[in-house]
Amino acid sequence: MRTKGIIKILVLLALDFVLLTYLFNAEAAAIVTSIVALYAWAGEYIALFRDGAVSEKKLNDFDRAKLQRVRSILEVEASRNGLQKLPNYRLHILPSDGANAFAYGISNISVTKGTLQCDDLTLASVIAHEISHIGNLDAIVSRLMFANITIAVLGLSIASFVATASIWLIFGILALVGVCGGIFSLLVVNAISKASQGFFRILQHIVLFAYQGTIGTINKMIEYRCDGFAASIGLGQNLAYFLSTYVGDQDARQRTLREILYVSHPATYKRVLRLEAPRG
Repeated sequence: MRTKGIIKILVLLALDFVLLTYLFNAEAAAIVTSIVALYAWAGEYIALFRDGAVSEKKLNDFDRAKLQRVRSILEVEASRNGLQKLPNYRLHILPSDGANAFAYGISNISVTKGTLQCDDLTLASVIAHEISHIGNLDAIVSRLMFANITIAVLGLSIASFVATASIWLIFGILALVGVCGGIFSLLVVNAISKASQGFFRILQHIVLFAYQGTIGTINKMIEYRCDGFAASIGLGQNLAYFLSTYVGDQDARQRTLREILYVSHPATYKRVLRLEAPRG
């Protein structure tokens, strides 16, 4: 499971290094790529701190015992269904009454207080879904892709600034040597400058649109894969129950156009239908 995630990470970092080397030089590429890799790794712990996640070791005896029972269920079900070993994972609780769970990167999973109230098998199915995320290093891959698109957008902003500054610099030099000048020349150069800025803004929107559409599609496929993992160890019906009972209402609210186009999770009813379909 983890091998595929590692390959994705290495490919993304290699592409970053090659592209940055082409644009700048190997030294600059190595520095930026290292920063991106550090962000992808450290983002897991930053997110845990930001969300106020509490380690299972700091929970009361009742909640800690429940999580231990869930761990045992996962190990038994995974072994019974032919999976010898689950990825190592650490559990945390988020101070929220809503029903949700998150995988942060290499090993950390959080479930909300609301999710903790579920029965043991249902909670195990939710954690199984998140185990698939950490097993495939999905959060790290997502952070790398986000870092890449941020660099691309920032690069276009810098290019826009350089292009605009160059246009005005050339105009200033030509005006000093008497080649051009006057209101008409000023208006023309201003129009060219605005056209240049508009061109780069359009490029930024195209890049963002492509990124959002691509990442939205990829994330939906990932969610189906993680649901499938829970089903593969015999917890599909329990996860379907959780989605129908605790998550289904979230689909009823009216979404913005952006949410419709780029929501990272498939519609709950589609996930439930897949989970409840006979496995053959």
